[in-house]
Amino acid sequence: ELKKQPGDIKTYMQKAYFGGDWKEAYLPLVELQKGWVAGPDWPTMAWISAQHYDMIFTQPVLYDLPEIRTSTLLIIGQRDRTALGKNRVSDEVAATLGRYALLGKEANRLLPNSTLIELNNVGHIPQFEAFDEYIAALQKFIR
Repeated sequence: ELKKQPGDIKTYMQKAYFGGDWKEAYLPLVELQKGWVAGPDWPTMAWISAQHYDMIFTQPVLYDLPEIRTSTLLIIGQRDRTALGKNRVSDEVAATLGRYALLGKEANRLLPNSTLIELNNVGHIPQFEAFDEYIAALQKFIR
């Protein structure tokens, strides 16, 4: 994590979060993360990030999803291709990772009391990229 550079952030976001698409409206998200990397607290932020990645890699929760009984809302951007470690596997394997159009359906199937909202042409950050659809789905679910 400490090797991450501010210039790497936009490239990663464009490829993973937005499925290769880019709009200038996404720049505030880049600037936020650039600030973390360039700021005085970067060693702490990098440590926190590394701990999250460790949890994701070593403690998958997929097998625990059927145990969740509370109502759950899944808002999934269909363009999201985020997959940690994708850059460490062959292109053939990478093409099978981070396919949220499929992963959302699978999570919905495994969560016994879930509602799936699929947002077309939306990536990893629907609350930013498609706020109106996101908030409408959230408000409907809460009611």
